[in-house]
Amino acid sequence: MNRQGRILIMDDEERWREMLSGTLTRGGFLVHTAPTAKEALQRLEETFYHVLVLDLRMEERNPDNFDGMTLLNEIKKRGLNPAIKVIMLSAYGTTEQMRVTFKDYQVVDFVPKDQFDNKVFLENLRQIFLTKVRINLDLAIHWQQGSSAETAVLNMEIAGTRVKRNSPLQQRTALELDDLLCRLFYKAQSIIVQPLIPGLSGARVLQIHPFFSDGGGHSVVVKFGFAEKIEGEHKNFKSYVQSFFGGRRTTITEEVRRTPHLGGIVYSLVGAENERLENFGSFYQRATLSQIASVIDELFLTTCNTWYANPGVLQPRNLTEDYQQLFGSKLERMEQKVSEALQFMPGKHRHTFKSLSGTRTFTNPIQAATGQIMIYPTYVCITHGDFNHNNIFVDTDGHTWLIDFQNTGRGHILRDVAMLDSTIRFQLLETEETTLEECLELEEALNSITRFSHISQLTDKLVTQNPALQKAYDTVVHLRMIARKLVAQNSNDDISEYYAALFYNALNALHFTTLSQRQHEHAMLSASILADRLKLVR
Repeated sequence: MNRQGRILIMDDEERWREMLSGTLTRGGFLVHTAPTAKEALQRLEETFYHVLVLDLRMEERNPDNFDGMTLLNEIKKRGLNPAIKVIMLSAYGTTEQMRVTFKDYQVVDFVPKDQFDNKVFLENLRQIFLTKVRINLDLAIHWQQGSSAETAVLNMEIAGTRVKRNSPLQQRTALELDDLLCRLFYKAQSIIVQPLIPGLSGARVLQIHPFFSDGGGHSVVVKFGFAEKIEGEHKNFKSYVQSFFGGRRTTITEEVRRTPHLGGIVYSLVGAENERLENFGSFYQRATLSQIASVIDELFLTTCNTWYANPGVLQPRNLTEDYQQLFGSKLERMEQKVSEALQFMPGKHRHTFKSLSGTRTFTNPIQAATGQIMIYPTYVCITHGDFNHNNIFVDTDGHTWLIDFQNTGRGHILRDVAMLDSTIRFQLLETEETTLEECLELEEALNSITRFSHISQLTDKLVTQNPALQKAYDTVVHLRMIARKLVAQNSNDDISEYYAALFYNALNALHFTTLSQRQHEHAMLSASILADRLKLVR
């Protein structure tokens, strides 16, 4: 790809626009111009730039007009200061204006028009690209497995809009992804990019091996997505991860950059430099039960131990508020959507599953949840908040690392266990491996107890000849033993708080577009049984 530094010039004087454009174009830059702040903003909405050359005060006849300041304010309002560097160019600038623009708007240079020199300006601009923009436009990017920037951004969510194939948004987002990688790896000469399975938050994950003039560096993981969400994730990392994770094996951030719409974080998995890594989903499919149990112990009792070891004091907790806020589920909209997908009548308190034999009816969990408030005495601590199988990495020795801290923060102490429990049943137990009848047996066995101290009784509850079903069952039983350990200091042995967490996870799984109809039915079936256990029946 023949990349160029991208520059937008805003000046109301045509002769200055033409002179600057000609100078910079001959210097190898891609240049667009705009005579007003309004047109400049329109340009910024259509494409992206690395540098904005901006006339501070426009309209010579009107000394009170500062169209340049209007544009600076809008750039700051949109949070674009880290993505676009600004050079002020004006015949009317004052010392106070210079001070304000440098301090409040991160302006990188201020050039009086009466001292302008083409050659000096061009050289200064190249230095700004080198030291301020920090981008390697000559970076060689090698996409693996037939992938590309265009395919990597498909179905992402950008400001609430999904990126569709062959759309203008796909083309623009792919260009921004290419630019983002050139920023993140500005010190490298080339990178090999392997897309990993996309997460559930609308963002994407890449495994990248950078190469420098002295040879290959260590592989890293890059999370990229809508810029505001990535910035929030980095803030969470600094608040909840950086001070709690450490030792020879941990996750650190090496670089955080953004373009106008995309943000990216480079995660380095310290201690995994020479190891073969895979996500938990891939590991689960090939591993034995004892290996899976060992990795789960490592994950909860070692990697994340400092989070769960600080649960505070026992307090009443509104789990309905916690989980509905986390998942953002609107029950009314959910019921309509689910009824269409699973072919049952909305508004009914009981429903059937066509995939099950007989005429047995089940509680409609969405109806049962409406208006319910579930408050239980429990503990609050830092939790990861998105323990799906794509955010957990495992090496050949069974050590674990985490990425994606977008939902990390203080919450219900059993949140992470419940989410991984649900991931195994609804996602890693694949459609072709089980029937819905078998899923019903699984759910009834798992949810047959009322106390944490009875979890050991689950060991022999399920009798099946299906190895995939048995593996999922035994793994979940082991996870529930971990859950018991996390709340062991609570003298109240009631398991209902865990069932409540599982209930909301099951409802949330109904939103996942990557699940098959059988997997959605399994989630609905689980929520129905849990609604009965929680006595939510109306």
